[in-house]
Amino acid sequence: MRSGLTREEFADWVEAEPQAVPLYMKVLWAAGMNGHDATLRAMGAVLGEAANATARKDEEGFARAELALQAMTDLGPLHFRVLAVLADSVVVTQQDGDNFGQFVANYVATKAAMSEVVVEHCLLNLANSGLTTLTSVFGANAYPLTDLGRAVLRAVEEVV
Repeated sequence: MRSGLTREEFADWVEAEPQAVPLYMKVLWAAGMNGHDATLRAMGAVLGEAANATARKDEEGFARAELALQAMTDLGPLHFRVLAVLADSVVVTQQDGDNFGQFVANYVATKAAMSEVVVEHCLLNLANSGLTTLTSVFGANAYPLTDLGRAVLRAVEEVV
């Protein structure tokens, strides 16, 4: 387990730490409702980070883990395809300002080989979860990743 805890130590942590129970329940709920292996493995890694944060008395680290778990609960394979494209996208700095063209739905849809309608829905879900921000650009919406979005991607990459 990523926390460095044995199964028994993890059980003791959940029993001893009142804040652990809601996090553990989020993972259990996602396991029953979501079933997406990459999501569940990443959530397990983040839960391990929460346990480590508790051991270090790192309240902010625990809070970040809690936010990441909340954001990941409803993510499925399509969300991760969209996140992967966003992770590879860059803001192009031009003389007249920043260009967020690689973060708009039609660009992401092309790169992810998905329909634009589905990508827009995923992007809205990701923004609602705090994994992207919503930025208006030239009559469209752009969805650059947030720090939380990058943290979720790192958690997924570490367990995949």
